[in-house]
Amino acid sequence: DWSSNVCSSDLPQSTIHQAINPAPLHLYLSAKHFPFNDMRLRKAIDYAIDRDEFVRVLSNGQGGWGMPGAFSDTWTQDEIKQILKYDPAQAKKLMAEAGYPNGFEATLKLPPVGYAQRAGEVLAAQMGKVGIKLAITQLQWPQWLAEVFKERNYDLTIVAHTEANDLDRYARDGYYWNYNSPEFKAKWREVVAATDFTKRDELLKECQRIIARDAVNGYLYQLAKIGVWKKDLVGMWENSPTPSVNLAGVYWK
Repeated sequence: DWSSNVCSSDLPQSTIHQAINPAPLHLYLSAKHFPFNDMRLRKAIDYAIDRDEFVRVLSNGQGGWGMPGAFSDTWTQDEIKQILKYDPAQAKKLMAEAGYPNGFEATLKLPPVGYAQRAGEVLAAQMGKVGIKLAITQLQWPQWLAEVFKERNYDLTIVAHTEANDLDRYARDGYYWNYNSPEFKAKWREVVAATDFTKRDELLKECQRIIARDAVNGYLYQLAKIGVWKKDLVGMWENSPTPSVNLAGVYWK
């Protein structure tokens, strides 16, 4: 009677609802691992990401750009595009300033899921256009958890974070992307202490701006969330803060 992430244009007894998937796809960089301990090279990666191509190629033109640790309705697409930019010329300029005028090499370790493997191929092609050569290594989950998540022995990896509002990870010491920012930690303490929801939302946005400015990760895109259910089914969530289907308020009319 209902289906999620299925699209059909010929269901006369059903309705089709499109929103943004709450699990964004991110490129994670090890901020303490050479060469990404240099913010200029992290930002070069960020400028070289063509997010519109990710949406077009991997999500059939549906979905959208995403921000770190943000619910899908936190920012409009126009707001995100004022913060994240696609600028290959700026990427090459930053690499030259960092001492890599001809580009550099890095490894991309991928978990054994289709979305990461497909995104890795698109990313490698995009990085190649600015002189960054990515060597892709396919890992099984035990290897990924050991090498990437636990030992933090990697340059780049791609994985979907399914936790809602997971900005606290950026304030943790020793988390696997090795980000350590006193400015961010101070701002996060303000978030935790805030009791006014409006003020808290603004503080969360400030945190997200800091992370985007520091190019901690490469924010690739967010998939579309497409639901199809019968017209008489009431209470289904069109959008959701977590990748789950909440049936508590669902009923037939």
